[in-house]
Amino acid sequence: MAANYFATGEAPKRMGSAHPNIVPYQCFEGRDGKYIIIAVGNDRIWKDFCKALGFEKLADDEKYVTNRKRVENRNELIDKLNKIFLTKTRDEWLKALTENNVPCGPVYGMDEIFTDPQVLHREMLIEIEHPTIGRIKQIGIPIKFSEMPLKIKTPPPLLSQHTNEILQNWLGYSIDEINKLKKEDVI
Repeated sequence: MAANYFATGEAPKRMGSAHPNIVPYQCFEGRDGKYIIIAVGNDRIWKDFCKALGFEKLADDEKYVTNRKRVENRNELIDKLNKIFLTKTRDEWLKALTENNVPCGPVYGMDEIFTDPQVLHREMLIEIEHPTIGRIKQIGIPIKFSEMPLKIKTPPPLLSQHTNEILQNWLGYSIDEINKLKKEDVI
């Protein structure tokens, strides 16, 4: 989006998950109401994509044979693809597309994210002890360093747990000023 803006000076239009310069390169809904994102980044992948869909005739259709033509005919093509994707579940499409080397991936709901093997392997789901409610689940640290593992060491703070520290150390209030604010029910 930024590159297009820099090149043209025009603010980009909202396109949801769609790419402004590559078609199809966006999310589609499967028969089960779950979404898949696909990335048909070039004309070779377009042919593989059409094969995976079982619509080889689309690959050579003059309206869609090149990315430039697909961008020109975006609305018509996306309407067709939306209908096609509604014929199978997300996971059926993932299998077919992956078998045909088409870049794609599931768009997970919250109920699916934290069971994904890669998410678990990257320790993006952790459990930590909380002082009042016991063990709680937390999102792990997304940045991983090979020689310096990062760990979440403390649970989320309790309500007003760090108020004095923030007011005193960060905002420069004195203990007397803080006590006055407490007495006046400001904090």
